[in-house]
Amino acid sequence: MWSNDYSMSWVLSSAAVKDSLAIAGTSDGRFVNAVNVTTGKEIWRFQTRNIVWASPIIVGNLVYVPSCDGILHILDSRTGKKISEYRTVNSLSIFSSPVFTDSTVVIATDEGAVISLKGRQCADREERSGKKYVLWTDVVPAYFRNGMDVRIRDYFVDNGYQVIDTLGVIRIMTSPVEARESTTIVIASPVIPDTLISAEGTSIFRQYLDHGGKVILLGFNPLLFSPKQILDIEYGPPDTRAYKGLFPAFPTAIGTKYHLPAFWSAFASVNINQVDTVLGMDENGQASAWIKYYGKEKKGGLIQVWLEQTRPVDYNFLKTLSDIN
Repeated sequence: MWSNDYSMSWVLSSAAVKDSLAIAGTSDGRFVNAVNVTTGKEIWRFQTRNIVWASPIIVGNLVYVPSCDGILHILDSRTGKKISEYRTVNSLSIFSSPVFTDSTVVIATDEGAVISLKGRQCADREERSGKKYVLWTDVVPAYFRNGMDVRIRDYFVDNGYQVIDTLGVIRIMTSPVEARESTTIVIASPVIPDTLISAEGTSIFRQYLDHGGKVILLGFNPLLFSPKQILDIEYGPPDTRAYKGLFPAFPTAIGTKYHLPAFWSAFASVNINQVDTVLGMDENGQASAWIKYYGKEKKGGLIQVWLEQTRPVDYNFLKTLSDIN
């Protein structure tokens, strides 16, 4: 009846067919697409970062399709829009097709793991409409190692964030007040330009928070040794004693609500009285993951969470952080 030549090495994926759509993935084309079963005309295309060898499945109006960078993509079968995802922790490839039974999706990875997944509801929150950015640079020493900063950067890009460097941070934080409000900057590379943190008067960094900006720290805070008046947080003496040591930490009830990991190790915890919301506490009762609000209307905020430095984890909880109010 018809054929499509994608002009690439392989299309190994079998097509998943429902109603008028046939959905399949490609190898070096690095995309999943849906075509009309009668005409072969492409209806939508979803671009992936890596090859797709596994065959998709369709459950209701959702398409489940893995790619060979360890991501199970969940798409709207009618539009191809990404609804959600699951990222494996240790594996970089999912070659096998997922299997669905009752309310469970089962996938197998190239590291020999079989993973059973159930859906989960996100915490109730008010969706923020502002722009979202991730600060990343490869020219300064990073907190993350073994390429984890790149993996984190790509995660945020895949979820609608724009990559910026230090000049981009300056541009955003010095933009007109109305442009700063409701923006979010994730710190994937722990470096803040000195021009933003001057201790004379109110620093630009603090003005950004006071006027509704939000900053998310994924580990080491580059302002750890800066003057207290910048963040109104006292980490400790202005030297390595502020680190306090590496301690196990666990989420609070509200941290669990926002799907923080069940356990992490971190340093530089702060007294719980210095922050507004405690997301996680270390074994000494100090706030390890937390939120502190700024400005008269408390619209700006600094959010501290901790990610593993050298190995990937399930990053999906990060989606909810920019919308915490």
